[in-house]
Amino acid sequence: MSASPVVARLRRDRFFQFGAALVLLVVGCALLAPWLAPYDPLIGDLRGAYLKGPGGAYPLGTDTQGRDVLSRVIWGARISLGVGLIAQSIATALGVALGLVAGYYGRWVDATVMRLADITLAFPALLLLIAVAAAVRPSLPVIFVVIGIVGWAGMARLVRSQVLVLRSADYVTAARALRSEEHTSELQSPI
Repeated sequence: MSASPVVARLRRDRFFQFGAALVLLVVGCALLAPWLAPYDPLIGDLRGAYLKGPGGAYPLGTDTQGRDVLSRVIWGARISLGVGLIAQSIATALGVALGLVAGYYGRWVDATVMRLADITLAFPALLLLIAVAAAVRPSLPVIFVVIGIVGWAGMARLVRSQVLVLRSADYVTAARALRSEEHTSELQSPI
């Protein structure tokens, strides 16, 4: 059994291999943070603040409070990956659902959803995130939801456009014609 053409092409692509290796490295570091981090990322030594530059016991140096930067980067990868994955999952789920509804029902539903998408896209995402963070008490779950809500519009537009393309496809038109023909014959047949 041979690999698909896409898999074969990706195996030959050096940029893909480098990107995949980099992603796997970051995910691996995030998962193995308790064992890879040389120091506790929260405990610092004020006597060692900025005194220990890169090299030696602190490969990336220390911050203003004497905490090891390498340990903080390794532990920070967990939060970054979590926020990215969960927020994008929320944005994708919301965008796909609203895009399907807008494309399928059309008319005023489509107009309403697309105007909401236009409004969301009109505001700079960072400004909207800052405004929401100022309005509510920031926490990780709030950040997940806010980033997800800000990012739904692009996915909704994409899904809506694909639904509109599929609605006008030949096989959909044929299925509708067949359904209406069956419905008409049922109405005309005597019971």
